[in-house]
Amino acid sequence: MKTRFPIRTGSSSIDNTLEDFYPPMIRNCQVSAERLAPLRECMVDSSGANKPGEWPGNFFSTQTVAYSCGILARAGETIVHAHDPAELALCQRLANEAARIMAGTYLGMADESDHQFSPFFITANVGAPVPPHMTESAVRTAFRGIIWPQAQLEIDPLKQAGKWWQRASGQPLADNNLQALKAWRGLLAWFAAQPELHAASFVGMSERGASSCIFPQMALAFTSNGSLVGLFGCVVWT
Repeated sequence: MKTRFPIRTGSSSIDNTLEDFYPPMIRNCQVSAERLAPLRECMVDSSGANKPGEWPGNFFSTQTVAYSCGILARAGETIVHAHDPAELALCQRLANEAARIMAGTYLGMADESDHQFSPFFITANVGAPVPPHMTESAVRTAFRGIIWPQAQLEIDPLKQAGKWWQRASGQPLADNNLQALKAWRGLLAWFAAQPELHAASFVGMSERGASSCIFPQMALAFTSNGSLVGLFGCVVWT
């Protein structure tokens, strides 16, 4: 038996067909201020000039909205939601577990403010392609075009090596903050121990031209179904 009914997301409706309601997909995701909150600082013109356009001085489009499933898009864009409930629950659980490890720990990394990580996930639709590696293309695709086109993504394996680790560990070492260093190492160990995750990476953003002084910094991995899961934070560098 086929059941047909319209699902409305954004500005238009989409006719969807379910075979006996199986699999029982989540299709009624709602715009969520809670899911957008950690990103808001990266959506405003950091120069304070409030120039027009989507990226007047910011890394994420001023038109960005977030849904309860974690999907990011531009306001008014039509989005198809078809999420396995178990996958959404997995994303929520993993993101919250990672956040608990870093709770109370500042990003550091020469941040000129005091930022901490927030749980972050983008739940994939059923049947979506699963990226084998964390690449700039894969990240931009998951973020659905809201990232400033000129932003340069710096992607490194989530290991105690490389430029990102020098930034992450440098401040705790300089301050003799053993608790922060333990948290960072615990986060890396946690990602490595999750059988549902692969391609764990640290994803930072810099710029090819003068724009923003608020830089997104993320610890991310893909699930076996292609969802993006981890932590989101940002730092101020002037």
